[in-house]
Order: sequence, then structure tokens, then C-alpha cells
Amino acid sequence: MRAVNAELKDIDKVQIHPTGLVHPDEPDNKVKFLAAEALRGVGGIMLDCDGRRFVNELGRRDYVSETMCKHDRAPYRLVLNGKASKEIEWHCKHYCGRKLMKQLQSGEALAKEMQIQPQQLEQTFKEFNMSMETKRDPYGREYFQNGPWTMDDIFHVAIITPVRHYCMGGLHVNTECQVLSKQGPIPGLYCSGEIMGGTHGANRLGGSSLLDCVVFGRIAGLSSCRYLMEVFVSRAAGGALLGAGASATDGTVHQGTVDVPQDSTNAEVSTQTGEKDTSHSEVKRHVFTLSDVAKHNREDDCWVVVNGEVLNVSSFLNEHPGGKQAILLFAGRDATEEFNMLHKPDVVSKYCPECIVGVLDNVSSSKASLAKMHL
Repeated sequence: MRAVNAELKDIDKVQIHPTGLVHPDEPDNKVKFLAAEALRGVGGIMLDCDGRRFVNELGRRDYVSETMCKHDRAPYRLVLNGKASKEIEWHCKHYCGRKLMKQLQSGEALAKEMQIQPQQLEQTFKEFNMSMETKRDPYGREYFQNGPWTMDDIFHVAIITPVRHYCMGGLHVNTECQVLSKQGPIPGLYCSGEIMGGTHGANRLGGSSLLDCVVFGRIAGLSSCRYLMEVFVSRAAGGALLGAGASATDGTVHQGTVDVPQDSTNAEVSTQTGEKDTSHSEVKRHVFTLSDVAKHNREDDCWVVVNGEVLNVSSFLNEHPGGKQAILLFAGRDATEEFNMLHKPDVVSKYCPECIVGVLDNVSSSKASLAKMHL
């Protein structure tokens, strides 16, 4: 961007999110998973190292993050009681699967986890219950649900810390999403999403980042198409004869076609003639047991089971959008339940069909299903 003298806007506006999840085995890792705000929305509370509340958990991100820093009583924990955990069960299972959250069977167990006296935790619960009953909270919380809180309950708990979450600043653009320099719009350069500055002001509202991408991505797409059409028309008018198949760069004449790899051409012909591509179904698949899969449990030799298919994902780990650790947690194991919580069934065949090395035998598949039923 410096090479074309692009201007920046609001580059000093960076949003801090209060609930980055701390992995117990990697507390100093600079990259952290984010705890969904829904965890607080269903009734989760935030506790300091002494087991006390210190903030309105439903406040703005900047307020909660700033209060955590000023209060200076880390480690902080996000805690959900049994009712809240049930309401947002999917998230709890997901975070527990990533070892970012723990399920504890009682208030005493929670106090032990936090290394505090059970009496202190019980007092915190009593004070919070009073706030729920009177609608008068010392930290200004106005909305309560999934109470009351008692020591004889099941809890989900995670260590949390403020994290850098979103940069409101970025490239300065006009209403057509065209990147600007001091001299004006830069021809042919458009952007949208978080790289674009000035959309959200000093503090972005939660839940708006994907909407930002959709709205301004559409504008940027339409604007860039309009620009390209103007360029093509201009070149055609100048004698490039694009309509007749001439190249705008080297003058080579084509017959209105695009070179396509032979495999792709065959696949297209098969589709057009109605013939079913049986190239994958004709390949004999190897059958593995869970014991076979369990032997491949290292980063350089990582197999997992997904919906009855055995995958060798060793070469895919660094390409996984969710990071390799999300897969390595299930190295040598059946990852079906976690996978299906996050993905559509066709993701494997669509993005990494080469990873499929075989199928799970029926006996192992049945045992895996029974084991999940008893969890």
C-alpha cells in the first residue's frame, strides 16, 4: 500500500475483547481463541482470582476490558452454572474439546480449581442471587437469567484475558470502496472488510464484522467489475478487438475459448452428457480399526476419523483455517462429534478429498458411537 501511496484512516482504533480463552498448557501463546459473548449473555459471570465479581459482565467490550486491566486481580475466570451451560451446550462442548474450558461437578470443585475457600465462592453466589432478586447490582448489571446460583451445581469454567480483537482502522476508501491516496482514487484498487478503515468509528459493535464484509464486499465487487468493463471497452475502442478474441496484451488471437486442464474438461463433458463420474467410487477403500488409527497420533503422522472415513491430515494441518491444534487434539481418534458441530458433511470431500485413506470398520464404528452415548 505504501508503494501506491494509499491513505490510512482510524489506524489507531483497535478493539480489545475481554474474553480471550487461555489454554492451560499454553498460557503465553500470543494467539488465543475467543469466548463467544453468548456465554455471558446466557448468564455467565466473571470472577477475579479471589472468587469475587468485579464488573458488569454485559457491558461494552472496551469497558469490561478496561475494568479487568484496572482491577488487576488476574487470573480472571468466566463461569457458567448448570442452567447456563445447558442453554449453550454446543459452545461448552466445543471449548472443552479444545481443552480451553473445564466442567466441574460442584461448587467445592470450582473453589478448589480456583484455589480459594468454598465459603468465599458461596458468598459471591449469594450476593449475585440478591442482585438478581432485587434487580440492583453493585456493578450496574440489569439483565439476569439462569439463576439462582448454588454450590450443588455443575459448572463450566475458563480462564480469560483481554485480547486484541479487531482493527477499526485501515485503508481510506470512498463510497465505491475504491482505495484513496492524497491525490484521489487509485485506479483499479478496491477493498472491503477489516482492511478497510473508517466504517466502525472508534469502537465496533459486536456482530457487525461479517455484515461489513457482505455489504462492502458486494460494493467492492460491483465497483471493480464496472472498472474492468470500462477498461475493456476502452481497449476495444482503441483497436484491441477483444470481441473478436484478440488479446489485450500480446495480440494473440483465440477462438473465443479458454484453455482448461484435460481432467477438468472431461469432468465438464461427463456432467453435460449426464454420465456419473465414478472415478472415486471405483477405487477400493482400505478398512481400518480404531486401533489402527490410534497409531497415527503425531503431528507428522496424524490420522483422524470423521463420519466413518479415515483421514490422513498430516499435510493438511498447516492449511486448516482453525489452526492445526484444533485437529491435533483428536490425533489418532474419532473427531466426528466435534467436526459435525462446526462443519457441513461435504467439507472433507470438497476441500481435502486426498486426505481420505479409507473407512472405519463396522465394529469400531459401533464402539465409537456407543462411547459417545455414554459421555
